[in-house]
Amino acid sequence: MPDCDLCCLCTFGKCDLTAGKRGACGLDMAAQSSRIVLIACCIGAATHTAHSRHMVHHLIEKYGRRYPLDIGGLNVKVEAPITRLVTGIKPETLGDLDEVLEYAEEQITQTVAVAHTGQEGNNLDLNQKHSMLV
Repeated sequence: MPDCDLCCLCTFGKCDLTAGKRGACGLDMAAQSSRIVLIACCIGAATHTAHSRHMVHHLIEKYGRRYPLDIGGLNVKVEAPITRLVTGIKPETLGDLDEVLEYAEEQITQTVAVAHTGQEGNNLDLNQKHSMLV
């Protein structure tokens, strides 16, 4: 259920999306609700990525890009499984973590761009995009 029946996210003005109406850009309430969820997911992903970026910068400054990571152990069969699945990178050094963050930052930026006015109007497409960030 939407928080509000208006779209107030662009310079076209406040658009009334009640009772099957569409905004100036063609957006309906279903797409607007999905866009709000997408933006919220982007905010969360950007926040966690920014914290990670801060930590990686600090560690690289202290130890250098080539400092090896020991993320294995006796009972670890696949190191960094989510990172490897999403990015295709097996992080072995701090520099590898920098590459992982570059990938994440690029994906977040492109996803935020989709939420801009007139870029995407299908609620199913918006839902699919934010599910990639969650």
